[in-house]
Amino acid sequence: MKKITTIILLCLFYINSSFSQSNVSKSTGFDYPSVATEVYSPDSIKAELENLIKQIRETHPNLLMIVDYEELLRVKNEILKQITAPMNQLDVFRLFSLLNPILSDGHNGIELPERNKQVNEAIKLGDRLLPLSVHIDKDFRLFVKTSSNGIASGTRIHSINGIDAIEITKHLEKHTRGDNSDMRRNWISQTFAKKLWEQYGSSKSFVLGIKEGEEIKEITINENIDLFSQRSGNKSFEDKFSFELLADNQVGYFKANTFYLPEGNKELYALTDSMFSTLRDKGSKYLIIDIRENGGGFTDLWIEGIFSHTAKKKWQSMSHFIGRVNETDEDFPGRIGEVAIYDFKDEHEVSNKPKFDGEIYVIVGRRTYSSAIQFASVIKDSQFGKIVGQEARTYARGCSTGRFVNHEMKTSGLRAFTPEHWYQRNTEGSCMTGVAVDIQLPDNPFNEQEIVDSLVRQLTKE
Repeated sequence: MKKITTIILLCLFYINSSFSQSNVSKSTGFDYPSVATEVYSPDSIKAELENLIKQIRETHPNLLMIVDYEELLRVKNEILKQITAPMNQLDVFRLFSLLNPILSDGHNGIELPERNKQVNEAIKLGDRLLPLSVHIDKDFRLFVKTSSNGIASGTRIHSINGIDAIEITKHLEKHTRGDNSDMRRNWISQTFAKKLWEQYGSSKSFVLGIKEGEEIKEITINENIDLFSQRSGNKSFEDKFSFELLADNQVGYFKANTFYLPEGNKELYALTDSMFSTLRDKGSKYLIIDIRENGGGFTDLWIEGIFSHTAKKKWQSMSHFIGRVNETDEDFPGRIGEVAIYDFKDEHEVSNKPKFDGEIYVIVGRRTYSSAIQFASVIKDSQFGKIVGQEARTYARGCSTGRFVNHEMKTSGLRAFTPEHWYQRNTEGSCMTGVAVDIQLPDNPFNEQEIVDSLVRQLTKE
């Protein structure tokens, strides 16, 4: 009799989960994604959330400086109230991800594990993702970024499957990590199709409301996203880095879309060696380094790849960093787990490589982050060049966190991570605001070349 009761209870768990999922799909005009249906008990989910908050608090070196802790606890308690029935991994994620914007850091958050793999498997099972690249502006309005499916670049999308587009973008922002709303909005733009799938679901077709003249007309899209082309790991070296000469060789233009090269640095160093040799041989006066799409990576890439060719004086990448004391730290005996300030006293020596004598201009943008922000701050603080961008400051904070650790999420299996370090830039008191921009120029999200052309004209006085 006991075994029969257990089976009935388990069936009720699945029925209850399926019922809530179907209601969500019906109310949103989307189909529930094709994901694993294993469910977890409410008590185990609540315990995991409490443990996650504890791990974040014990790992983060500077949590109270970044996070409104009372708001964090308020949102945590709101999440706990909503855990009333067994839930699968996706539904747990949809709740736990409400913590992401509260954590106010691109290196601190909760994600679906192996999201690209999960999305790929769902596509094989028939799920569809919106096959459009988009831009979200400051007012959360949604636009087509690149012309596709007969819709021109710059076209505003007013609705998707009958849901107001601003309602959608604001909802997604409430589940996205990032330093601030600007960063989160721009990151949503970059992965909009996958975030829409996570929070709303799949759709056999997408009905878009777009404006033509004075009327809103509906356009139906039946195509699916090409996930392979969307993955940054599938991009070629040429997609990540490029160099060309402009304005009769007066200007060199180096585009670095990442500083993350897990396969090794040799190819990049070969490119930068050749690039700086060309700039010297051609007598170029200016070098533009475009890191608008650069979300960070390894500091070695810009220390060796750029500053070894340009820095004519000793310099520091930071003044100090804040971190948790571990068992290998000899400077802080008996303080394991406590927060300590680590002075960064080492200066980078001037390399013996020939130096570029021209002026350096670094273009920052909507997705410049992490190591790329650190690079921009060194350029600024060491007076190695000038920062160019649309806003008065970078979207991301001037100081970055780093070296994040993954937390144990044994119940749901979600990926949760928190940074161990807080890196203080060389200009004290400038951490919570972005790196100041020296030259402000419009950066058209629908024409990425526009700001480059404007800067070249300004430099060469064309």
